[in-house]
Amino acid sequence: MAIPQFNHLAEEEVQLLLDAPAIITLLIGTADGNMDDKEIAAGLSSVIVRKDSNDALLQPYYEAVDKNYDQRLFDFSNQYKDKGTEQRTQELSDVLAGLNDILIKVDPLFVTVLIKSLKSFAKEIAQASGGMAGIGLMSISNEEEHLISLPMITIK
Repeated sequence: MAIPQFNHLAEEEVQLLLDAPAIITLLIGTADGNMDDKEIAAGLSSVIVRKDSNDALLQPYYEAVDKNYDQRLFDFSNQYKDKGTEQRTQELSDVLAGLNDILIKVDPLFVTVLIKSLKSFAKEIAQASGGMAGIGLMSISNEEEHLISLPMITIK
């Protein structure tokens, strides 16, 4: 299913928008060192749930994301595996900041709904592993806490 709000965008711009959930999963999942299986599973299940039950406006988006989410997460994980945590976090944040130049070209209602969804997606990833050494159900580590609001995405 096509995403009508993206029809006027370049292929690379659409790809970055579709890669955002995989990049967010890696960013949040590795913020405290290494991503664990719970965070990977949370990302996948969140994409699946969102494509089936999310706001009708975002269903086509998450359907498109779901087609390559696993592969893109694997690709990004390999691309950044040799980076230190701080460098990886900065570089992934910079990639996500690239969304700002794209989102200004997209319908404002869609952008508002998408950003809200991506922030809740980030929070789900952060809550998946239980924070510090798995202590505290649904807790979020200090490293993840400052990233879950996706401060690098400044478009509102």
